[in-house]
Amino acid sequence: MTRRIRQLVPAPDHVEIGPHQDVVEAIDVARRSSRDVENVERRADRCEGLAERRGLGLPPFAYLALLAAEAKTRGSMMSFLDAAAERGRAVIAASACRCQLYPPVPAGLARRAGMERGQVLVQSNDRRSLQTFLPLWRAELEQLGERRVRWNIDVDPLSFA
Repeated sequence: MTRRIRQLVPAPDHVEIGPHQDVVEAIDVARRSSRDVENVERRADRCEGLAERRGLGLPPFAYLALLAAEAKTRGSMMSFLDAAAERGRAVIAASACRCQLYPPVPAGLARRAGMERGQVLVQSNDRRSLQTFLPLWRAELEQLGERRVRWNIDVDPLSFA
């Protein structure tokens, strides 16, 4: 009564277990085929995700830098980010960097621990252009001399990954 499914399950040396051995082998085949289907679905999802990222200009098809700032008042934080964006646009124009600087926006969690937070995003399709732009922009930001605002620049931020 014991049968082997030789096409799908390789026949290793085995000991005859009994009349239900073919059921165990069928379950093993079903698990293997479901894993294969899952792997194909994962690959398709990855391809769709990459195509979507390419269309949106997200990593790994674009390079990003995020200027994040926080201050006790929204006014001082936004005035700093507005000045930072203006200086960034001036640096882009002067150095002919192929970067795009977006206007300041409140952060995803705009107020945390009594601090107002905002951000400015810089995007480039060329890593070298972004690397040329960032030190020049940072020097301009340091010249702003705003002591009431804490800021940092995050290159390739994980929040966009």
